[in-house]
Amino acid sequence: MFSFGQSNYTLLGEVDKNNKVSLLWYVDNYDQNLQGVVFKKKVNNESDWSVLNTDPLLQFNASSKSLDNISNNRAVIREVETVRNQMINSNDPNNALNEVDQASLINYLTESPSNVNLLLTMFMYDYAVAMIYGFGYEDYEIKKNQEIEYGLFTVVNGQESPQAVATFKANTSDELDLTVPPKSEKIKRQGRKMSLTLAYEGEALDEKLTFVGFDIWRKVNGKNRTKLTPKTIWLNKEDKIRTLYYTDEGINQDNDYTYEIVPVSIFKNTGKPTELEWSKNKDLSLIKPIITNDQNNATDFVEEGVELKWELPEVINDQLRGFVIQRKIDDQDFETISDTLSNTEREYKDNNIKAIDYKVTYRLVVKPIDSYELWSNDLKLYYSPSLILSEEEKNLTLEPAIENNEVVVKMKWNPSKELEGKAKGYVIFCDRSGGILARERSIGFVERSDYTYKVEGVAGKTYTFAVKYADENELVYDYTDTVKVILPTPELPKVNIWPFSVNGTSINLEWEYPQDIEDIREFTLYVNGEEYSKIPKEDRNITLENLEQGTYKFTIKASTIYNVESDLSKVRTLKVL
Repeated sequence: MFSFGQSNYTLLGEVDKNNKVSLLWYVDNYDQNLQGVVFKKKVNNESDWSVLNTDPLLQFNASSKSLDNISNNRAVIREVETVRNQMINSNDPNNALNEVDQASLINYLTESPSNVNLLLTMFMYDYAVAMIYGFGYEDYEIKKNQEIEYGLFTVVNGQESPQAVATFKANTSDELDLTVPPKSEKIKRQGRKMSLTLAYEGEALDEKLTFVGFDIWRKVNGKNRTKLTPKTIWLNKEDKIRTLYYTDEGINQDNDYTYEIVPVSIFKNTGKPTELEWSKNKDLSLIKPIITNDQNNATDFVEEGVELKWELPEVINDQLRGFVIQRKIDDQDFETISDTLSNTEREYKDNNIKAIDYKVTYRLVVKPIDSYELWSNDLKLYYSPSLILSEEEKNLTLEPAIENNEVVVKMKWNPSKELEGKAKGYVIFCDRSGGILARERSIGFVERSDYTYKVEGVAGKTYTFAVKYADENELVYDYTDTVKVILPTPELPKVNIWPFSVNGTSINLEWEYPQDIEDIREFTLYVNGEEYSKIPKEDRNITLENLEQGTYKFTIKASTIYNVESDLSKVRTLKVL
């Protein structure tokens, strides 16, 4: 009597995109007399089996073993042969595959059922290995909308089992479904590492009979999809909740990352991925909340309240529980003054300031769902409303002058009685370069309503002045209007007439002169010692026409709007023939 399939055989299969059916068999107790297996199939309830591999699949591994019977697709056979040769010749112990004859493999598998499980574990890592050892077959001769029953037939002591020891039914119109949504998911950057955490219901994973684990792929800035996992990640089968942990090393926080967690079957087919995205715009650890107040410094906060605003990207709202506002008066400790505000709020008004000396400080506390609180900047506001002045504008007058060969600006403005005894003094602001007004801190606080400003450095330029006032806490407020003035140039360079030319009865004179002396008024041309013409300040040449024969001596000088004159230029003597 021969033993045909008395142990529990299992035949797993999977249809991939109406393209192929992959098969894998295993047994709980390996039969000492098992010599090989044959795969057969019936299409659309045919009565007879058709054989897929005429030669039985033999269970051993050797570089000389023929693999022509592992598939009806020659490309697949060649690919598996290549994999086998690479693994047999590999120096990497994690990727090596030892040659073993059939007798040795049978002895190993019959020693203990656990050895069968170890072999199956190796197949779960790489289905190509299952085909190399004679445990798998791929059928490419399928069509759409076929119902196919596959049967596994054992060969024991030279005889094939009369009936299938295990079967698998496939409908080629079915879509492969390996997708199991995670129970929870999380992505977090830690320095130059990106940590992924996904938790799955164990029972939901087990319902996917061919599911073995996950591959992880990454895209940087939406491009360059790269596989990160050299081998599929398994999850512990014993856990009710199975958690996938993965750390991506060496990321750059200036890039955006998309990770695809792809379910993988024992046959290396894949399901729909779960995507986790990280963007610097959504990373709370990179966000610095700023709280602001746009009210004028003169606002009476006790009467009008304090309007606070902050800006945070809307895309991080789902990471936040909300916000709270904290406040401290003068140098006391911060205290929370608001309830927890909604994660969509971006404004808050404090109407509960009773009485303070002069300083109130606010900060925003951002409350994430699952990380540490974030604090904003400290926003310091001073309760010292500006005085209500009787005139909206205190006219400022500027009188440029040259005194003792120094350029000065004599400044005068209308004094205000409301400031007497209530202010530190007036403050001078100046803009020397056409940029912004800057406070002249070296001058200090001016108590009078006039000041003589000494110009240091380049003159002959446009300066802008304004006068403000400072209260007793040295907070500065606008006072006068803003006035521009061209400063006088104390000394002008001489004009150099060059080049010059005589053309018949015409003479042309040219000269160069600095363009950046803004107070130049004009040039004056002298001919034979007599004033001949006033020349606009923009011009740098003049032509005299219809001259009589004779000798002409030319000189030029420059003058400013402040009546500063240059020395006469060197005399140029020209003849008209």
